Order: sequence, then C-alpha cells, then structure tokens
Amino acid sequence: MFRRIYLNLGVCLLLALIPLVFFGVKLLPDTSLLRQGITTQGVIVSKQPIGCGRKIGCIFSVRFTDQAGQAHTSTISQYNFAGFTASPGDSVTIVYLPNDPGTISPTDLVFASARGDLIVIILCGLITLILLPLWIRKRIRTASRPDQPEMTGL
Repeated sequence: MFRRIYLNLGVCLLLALIPLVFFGVKLLPDTSLLRQGITTQGVIVSKQPIGCGRKIGCIFSVRFTDQAGQAHTSTISQYNFAGFTASPGDSVTIVYLPNDPGTISPTDLVFASARGDLIVIILCGLITLILLPLWIRKRIRTASRPDQPEMTGL
C-alpha cells in the first residue's frame, strides 16, 4: 500500500552543502563591513520606490561624511535589507568601508544579517560533518562488493 522512499546519502550531502556555500558567499561582504567598516551617521536624501516583478521596495540615497571630511552619497536597497525603512531627512547609523565609501549598510541590519547567515552556516556544516563519514563508509562498502548493485533511492 505505502511504498517506502529511501533518500540517497549523496543527495542529502549535496542538499546540506548547497546552503553552506551559498550563505558562506553571502556572509563575505558583511564580514568585511563588520571587520573594516567605520560607523557614522548619515541622512536620508531621497527615497525612490522600485518594483521588480511582484516585489515592491525602495532605494534610499544616504549622504554621509567620511573620516577625512569628504561628503559621499550612496544607496541602501530594501531588497538587501528588508527591515530598513526611513523617510527623507531621517538620520540613520550606517557602516561604510573606508577604501570604498560606496559600500554602506545599516549598522543594526548588517549585524542581524551576519548572525543569521552564520547560524545557517554552522547548522549546515554540522549536518555535513555527520553525513560525510556515512557517505564515505557507504562508498567504501559498495566498492568492496562489486558484484552486488548499489541501492539507490530518490
């Protein structure tokens, strides 16, 4: 009546590695902002609504002054920071890279984003560390018995 479905260890390992790599790459810009970034106050200059398919968001232009006293204007997109809301004239705390003042992020949201990415990376890494020895052991057993076909599932 009910057919049992076996999940292949290789597929499970791949399903754990994909988010591990994706969130690892996603964490890199946040890490550079957290390590090398300088915190300052910026002022929202303009707010432009944009749409992409069903998503509607805004791009905020932020004007701030760097450590050398130069004024810069850069943007923060709600696509990258969904919780960011502000109006023109509002003061916001941002983090920018001193060698690239065009790269900015809201301070509190860059911490939250990095923390969430790190939690996913740790969980996927632990799952990978559990599945990898099981997969290797299965491959060794299968290689030692070449006369029997390998059981594969969906």
